[in-house]
Amino acid sequence: MLAELSPKQVKAVAKLASGMRSKEVAADLKVSAQTVSEWKSIPHFQAELNKLKWEALHEARDMIQASAELAVRNLIEIASNSESDSVRRQACNDLIALTGLSNPAGGLYGWGVGHESVEKIIEQEMMDGAMSAMFSSRIPTQNHFPDGLVD
Repeated sequence: MLAELSPKQVKAVAKLASGMRSKEVAADLKVSAQTVSEWKSIPHFQAELNKLKWEALHEARDMIQASAELAVRNLIEIASNSESDSVRRQACNDLIALTGLSNPAGGLYGWGVGHESVEKIIEQEMMDGAMSAMFSSRIPTQNHFPDGLVD
């Protein structure tokens, strides 16, 4: 996809994905805001921007998962040692909610953790491959991505 974009467009994608606003990107690249706006309507530009945004979301999720143990330890500490009954009760409720015990259908329990069964892992890989092949056979448009990934 990068081969389809000009060097300025590649820089714009990176800057937008890092959180810069269109006007800031335009000023930084010495192009008009209208130019950046037009670039954002190009499917290859959108796809690359969405790819970078997805990478950032996955990295953020990984960071959250890595800090989950610390967060749980802190909640346990608060639940065990807070002088306030209401604070201890809230910490306990938060711990129960995070385990999925209060609402197992909520989907938080095991968030981002795959199957334990080899058969299920292979089945999931086959489904992921089929989905990837289906989407890569088309030029992506804004409608193929979750809301908010193209601004």
